[in-house]
Amino acid sequence: MNMMKNESKPESRNGLLAIPPYVPGSSYLPGFPDPVKLSSNENAAGCSPAAREAFERSITELYKYPDGGAKALREALAEKYDIHFDNIMCGAGSDNLLELAAHGFLNPGDESIYFKHSFVIYNIAVRAAGGVPVQAEQEPDLSLKIDRLIEAVTPKTKLIFIANPDNPTGTIIPFSELEQLIGLLPSHILIVIDEAYYEFADSPDYKTALPLAEKHNNVLVTRTFSKMFGLAALRVGWGYASSDIINIFARIRSPFNISVPGQKAATAALKDTAWQEENIQTVLSERARLEAAYTQYGYHFIPSQANFTLLPFENQEAASACEAFLLSQGIIIRNMTGNGLPHCLRISVGLPEQNDVLLAALEAYKSQ
Repeated sequence: MNMMKNESKPESRNGLLAIPPYVPGSSYLPGFPDPVKLSSNENAAGCSPAAREAFERSITELYKYPDGGAKALREALAEKYDIHFDNIMCGAGSDNLLELAAHGFLNPGDESIYFKHSFVIYNIAVRAAGGVPVQAEQEPDLSLKIDRLIEAVTPKTKLIFIANPDNPTGTIIPFSELEQLIGLLPSHILIVIDEAYYEFADSPDYKTALPLAEKHNNVLVTRTFSKMFGLAALRVGWGYASSDIINIFARIRSPFNISVPGQKAATAALKDTAWQEENIQTVLSERARLEAAYTQYGYHFIPSQANFTLLPFENQEAASACEAFLLSQGIIIRNMTGNGLPHCLRISVGLPEQNDVLLAALEAYKSQ
């Protein structure tokens, strides 16, 4: 058989090559075999010992297909959060569910709204589904106002993504404003509330949107095991919504979208409440310590409700110079150029000893 190549090649669907690939936080730094990685909002403390043990026990089941319905995991979620088992859908990370929302509810040309500087996966998911991304403006201080979302709605709007707490700003929309927003929008618009950083929000104005998903047929709440639970490598997420939305997801998701180790470890992690409480308190304490030091050293920052902080600089050059200095000290953080914020650096909350190194470097940089 003649396998000589000719000049023709398969053509991708229109518009796909215009989608910028997702760029994850860097893990590698030449010259530093063990850099301080504060670029990906991972849980630097790792995962619960119970989750690790469940993962290790699961190796005897690697020849099996996973439970396609993730029954044990959904039962554990229903019990922990006092929600309905039948209204829970699990996915390969919460970003899998965000993609399913776009593919399940957007026709070509339909519009989807999200805040301008928010999680870049929203843009990718919408465009991959043939939809039209519409960016709602953020305030000069990068806060999120529901009026901006409402202003962006048109007859073509079918889907709205809201990260709450937001990534990369760490800001929130109060629960009362979410209620107001849902009441003002047409009920045919699917509202996805991404609560990836839910566990780290301690503002009295913040509350989970799970009750809104129970009350309204057009609300989907998503969560992840990648952040607080420290299981990013296993790709486990879940969503909560009406039976109509869950029915659509069930038709288009991959049949075995969460591995056996992922289901076992996530189920065990949910039940280790003592570890969760200790871990959350450590993050909150270290976040407060970082923000206090930023003030002391003269850095501007956006007060955060997540496990990271955002530092705006005067311009892109100033942000790049600080990033370069931190890299020279073996510290990897995340510049926000991909989110349209080239003058900002996002820094994850690390372990106390990692934060010691970071703060020493930031103080030294200011003292130059």
